[in-house]
Amino acid sequence: MVDSQSVKGAVTVSSATRGYDANKHINGGKRDLLVDQDGLLVDLLVTPADAQDRDAARIQLTRFHTEHRYEIRVDLHQRLLELACSILVCLSHGVE
Repeated sequence: MVDSQSVKGAVTVSSATRGYDANKHINGGKRDLLVDQDGLLVDLLVTPADAQDRDAARIQLTRFHTEHRYEIRVDLHQRLLELACSILVCLSHGVE
């Protein structure tokens, strides 16, 4: 599973390595995690907070595939959850 967390940057952190996450209103960095099916950490990538999750995931999955060379199953639970929520909203408003 791939996930990320935006964290505030300390004043001692260089502005070149910081970014602004407009969605969460955080100026700092982002921890991008890749974990296995048991939740154990496989890879960690630190990026500026304004970096897109998909870009970090692409780097992590490429690194992982290069090192391990076997099939990678990506858990898309967040997108499935968003899709299910949008379907429920449409159904509750009578839209098919």
